[in-house]
Amino acid sequence: MNVRGTRSMLEMAKNMSHLQLFCHVSSAYCHVHERIIYEKAYDPPADPGKIVEICENLSEADLSAFTHKILDNYPNTYCFSKALSEGLVNKELNKLPIILLRPSLVIPALKDPIPGWTDTINGSIGFQIAAGKGILRTLYADVTRYPDLIPVDITVNAFICAAYDFLRHPENKRPRNIYNLTTSDQYKVSWYDIIYIGRDVILNSIPLNWVVWYPGGSIKGTRFQHDCTFFIQHVLPSIIVDSILWIFNRPPILLPIYRRIQKGFEILKFYNGKQWDFSNKESRTAIDSLNLYEKQKYNFHITKFDYKEYFRDCTLCARRYILKESDESIPRARKHMKM
Repeated sequence: MNVRGTRSMLEMAKNMSHLQLFCHVSSAYCHVHERIIYEKAYDPPADPGKIVEICENLSEADLSAFTHKILDNYPNTYCFSKALSEGLVNKELNKLPIILLRPSLVIPALKDPIPGWTDTINGSIGFQIAAGKGILRTLYADVTRYPDLIPVDITVNAFICAAYDFLRHPENKRPRNIYNLTTSDQYKVSWYDIIYIGRDVILNSIPLNWVVWYPGGSIKGTRFQHDCTFFIQHVLPSIIVDSILWIFNRPPILLPIYRRIQKGFEILKFYNGKQWDFSNKESRTAIDSLNLYEKQKYNFHITKFDYKEYFRDCTLCARRYILKESDESIPRARKHMKM
């Protein structure tokens, strides 16, 4: 939800006499200037009301220039607007029944509705597909760093449990209203593991159909290495292939794909080179207070994570539900991979 939408919803909430709970979903990665993110309120990067007012009165050209200036050290408008929205919510935390939820990087499902389920190519699964098709050959990242990843079904369970935890306490004795929904204190998977476990699954277990180039490439530790490789192994081949398609009056294929990949790189480069840690003491306290049945039904405490099995499930679901590739085509895909 954007800043203006958050402000509108809060105004509506103030006028609802029987409001039981207002849940605001933020992001664990919106306070980029903090090294450790605690379950507490942070000051917004600017006055949210003034930012909305300014944006509503600017032309498209002026808004673009203003955006570049106002972002300062924020990597994109997404985390900037999330931080602004939190600023609006923080003003009402002690006036309205509000909980602030900060999930980290949401990834495909761990168990529900089925292991590995997703319905979008945005995020990690998009890079997995691009790498599996042989299109993605390079990634700029510090291999020793680890992102904080939380499966979508665990995220939903955490939303339910956080709401229950807040409402079951008397209004004047509610111990918490900010929850960091993060997992890096339970398990850590580095960028190196993500790339090479994913590659192993694609090569040896569940290949994709009609691979363009044998899946390979590597993580680059410097931006210069990455940019050179991107030009040689991404841009040049796409120019050659799309030029041939142009000669035969066919639309370009690879250049649009690489433009999209490059946009993803621009977003990731800020996060790949930094490391954040998250304190989720209050969230852990909330789940520890649930009974055994509730913990089993609404589990969001992951005690065991088989990375290879998880990547296998994700790849299988990507084939089925995004690429529309049937399971019966896997043997043919393996033959194609060998060729």
